[in-house]
Order: sequence, then C-alpha cells, then structure tokens
Amino acid sequence: MEEQQAVLEGEQGEVVEPQNNEATTEATSEPVESAPTEDAGKDGVQKRIDKITAEKYGYKRQVDDLKDELNQLKTSPSTEVVQPQGKPTLEQFDFDEGQYQSALISYEVDQRLTASREAAKKEQATLKRQEIDSAYDANEGKYATENPEYVNDVQNLPRFNNDTLSMIKAQENAPNLVHYLGKNLDLANTIASLDPINAAVQVGIISAKLSAPIKPAVTPSTAADPIDPISSGGSVSTENNEHGVVYE
Repeated sequence: MEEQQAVLEGEQGEVVEPQNNEATTEATSEPVESAPTEDAGKDGVQKRIDKITAEKYGYKRQVDDLKDELNQLKTSPSTEVVQPQGKPTLEQFDFDEGQYQSALISYEVDQRLTASREAAKKEQATLKRQEIDSAYDANEGKYATENPEYVNDVQNLPRFNNDTLSMIKAQENAPNLVHYLGKNLDLANTIASLDPINAAVQVGIISAKLSAPIKPAVTPSTAADPIDPISSGGSVSTENNEHGVVYE
C-alpha cells in the first residue's frame, strides 16, 4: 500500500491534503431564515388591524367617560363648601369636625378684623368731628361778637343729623352760613329733611354764594347836570381858504 501511495504521489506531483471542514461546519451551523409564509403575513396585518381597533375604542371610551362626568357636574349639586352666614354650626358641615373647626376659626378671625376696622373708623370720625367742633366754636364766638343778632336768629334752627351738621360746621364761613339758615328757616328745614349727600350739595351751594364777593351798589348821583357854556361870539376857524381867515 505504501508503494502504491508513493507511486501515486510521484505521478501526480502533489500531495492531496484533507479538506478543512470548519468553514463548512460554521456555514451549516448558522440558522437559515425561512422565507415568510403567506399565513405569517396575514397574521401581521391582522395584528395591526386589531391594534388600531383597540385604540379607536379606547378613545371612544375616554370620550364617553368625559361626557358622563360633564353630565354629572350639570345634574349633581355643587360640592363646594359655602361659608354659612353667621356663626357656623356642626350640622351645617354634616358633622364633619375638621371642616367645622376650619369654618369656625375663619368666622372668628373675620369678626375680630371687622370689629377692629369699625372701631378704627369710629375713632377717626370722632377725632375729625372734635377738630371741626373746636374750629367752629372759635369762629362762632368771634362772629357772634361782631353780629349781636346771631344768637336770637339761630335759636329756631331745626335739628340736623350728625353728618349734615358736621358738613355745615366744616365750611370756612360756617357761622355766617348758620346765621343765614337761621334767618331762612324754610330752607333750613328743607336741608334738615334731606339725606346727608343731598344736604351736603345744598350746603355747598349756599356756602359758595355767601363767600362770593359782593359788588358795591351803584348809587345814582343827585348832582345837577353840568351847564353847557354859552358862546359869546364868533370863533376863529383854523381853516383857511382863498379869501383868508373865516369867522364862524
């Protein structure tokens, strides 16, 4: 056998080496993708159709849910907690202790703030009224000294409400205004019957008229008309003509 192999090698002049089967093995070891079948294609299309259909009905359900919520809001009573008038009670909050305590605290705070603001307003109004009264008393005393009839003229004035009286006293010419009303009781009674706003308007108008400067009355002269001078003769004219000076 060895001699025959040697003869074959000598005849062919090359040694035939055994083939490497690794590449073949690797090639055959890789999985071969099978061509998509007709059934697989149908399944893919059907899956996409099912997905689109599911999304469509999902959106429809969301829209329906929103419509239901909107209808419930329209038909159901409001759930907003309304602050009760006056001091809250536990029954007004369906015996919910938390909501009741919160409303009670808010109510008490509001009451204290309101009382504080009202007290500040009253104190400010009182101080302002006292300031006006002090200024009026000083001016009235001086006016009464200069006008002795003032005291008697103002005795029958009607009773004005506090706001109207403060408005009268606040005028710069208040004593003169009061004296004028004392001498015109019908006008004074009308102002006393008005509300403070309309009374203030009327007081302002009268005060402005009394403060307006009075034009002095022009007294006609009793002197006789001046006498025209009597001419005693002709006068020399300043005009010259061709004949010379002309006498008039």
